Amino acid sequence: MCLLFVLTALLHPVHETVSELQWNAQTRRVEVALRMSVLDEEWVKRNQGPGIRKENTRTWAVSYLSETFRIDPGSVLESEKPNAKKSVYHWVGRKEEGAHVWWFFEIEPVDKKKPRIISQEMFFSREQGYSNRVLILGSPPASANGTKLADPDKKTQPARGGKQPTVSRRSVTLTIQRPTAKLDASVDDKQENSKL
Repeated sequence: MCLLFVLTALLHPVHETVSELQWNAQTRRVEVALRMSVLDEEWVKRNQGPGIRKENTRTWAVSYLSETFRIDPGSVLESEKPNAKKSVYHWVGRKEEGAHVWWFFEIEPVDKKKPRIISQEMFFSREQGYSNRVLILGSPPASANGTKLADPDKKTQPARGGKQPTVSRRSVTLTIQRPTAKLDASVDDKQENSKL
């Protein structure tokens, strides 16, 4: 009986996206890597409006993202007034990985400030039990003596792969009951790093 329960749990499909967000203080954009199932991507493509060109992934993907993946949604709602500026979505690309696909894009906030809130409502109209897990990435951590580990200004050895280590500050799971969350209580990384 227990084995049957375990097998059922393993075979039950998981309805989830996973995204990694990081603020880039130089470009003043939020960099996003978003993983979803290939079937979810196909659903997005099929369900975009008639005015959207289906042969161009950038067009229909950005259209869907701008409706369902928002930063500082209060300012977005304000910007939905006619002639108001909106956050700009910059498509970087996509990569297939088995049964999943990664979308890479950047969001440029209207005010060019580090956003404080994320609202992600992807696939809620498809599946009410859907969840969107968000990993909020940050700068390398400070060491115990107050200096920044792997400081790019110092001649330190980078982590494996030649890149400076990036640490997840926290993760949140957004659901239909709770589609928004605070990103980070701190101000710009530049100001934050000057305190280290």
